[in-house]
Amino acid sequence: MITITFEPYEGAEYLEKFKHGITRQFGQADKVIVKYEDESDAESPYALWFHYGSVKMEDFALWENLGGYAKLRQKYVIVYDHLNNKRKGFWYDEELEWIEQDIELPDAIKALS
Repeated sequence: MITITFEPYEGAEYLEKFKHGITRQFGQADKVIVKYEDESDAESPYALWFHYGSVKMEDFALWENLGGYAKLRQKYVIVYDHLNNKRKGFWYDEELEWIEQDIELPDAIKALS
């Protein structure tokens, strides 16, 4: 079970277009969550979370595509592995590679399980 998070985004006009692009490239997510920085302001920056309940991190074969997508769109991407308490991050403005870390999953990510 994984959750792919993309952040930050500015402006609601890109939301549906981006959600469609991710679904087309990586498949239909079980849950798609929009996390606004300021929940009372629909124009505030937001993160997009795509939760895939039947995908295991070790079986996810699209790392290169996902990293390229993040680099092209200048978005931070973090993939959380619910089964193994790990995350892989791609920070487009740092090293252009995936970095894996052992972590305690954030509560909001755990709640998706």
